[in-house]
Amino acid sequence: MSAKHTDIFNQLSATFLPATVKKWESKITAWEANPKARNPYVELEGGKSFCCYFFILLLRLLQATTLQDVRLALAKEEVAQIALRNLLRHKLSLLAFLIAGFKLEDTQYIVDYKIVIVFLTDYGFY
Repeated sequence: MSAKHTDIFNQLSATFLPATVKKWESKITAWEANPKARNPYVELEGGKSFCCYFFILLLRLLQATTLQDVRLALAKEEVAQIALRNLLRHKLSLLAFLIAGFKLEDTQYIVDYKIVIVFLTDYGFY
């Protein structure tokens, strides 16, 4: 699992400018060497630190179940219900409803990403 996490970390790090990654790594290294230094994992006044956003993005990348896995399982369940002659009670099937929810979640992810970019720009990381 460590190799997988390292690979994902490297992929995510590659999406940032090398200078940004070096700046972030130097803050972490400085804090690890001197815990009395400013903790990069703690919220800044008026917003989250860069590291918090970085790890939020990293955690989202580490999710084990993919959207395709969920869609396939729901489609199979829907086919099984239709085979049992269980009619839909609503205009939208469960699959269609959840796909709409996934699209909403994707939109929220894009909004979060744009907030991270604005934050990084405002604090000179990007």
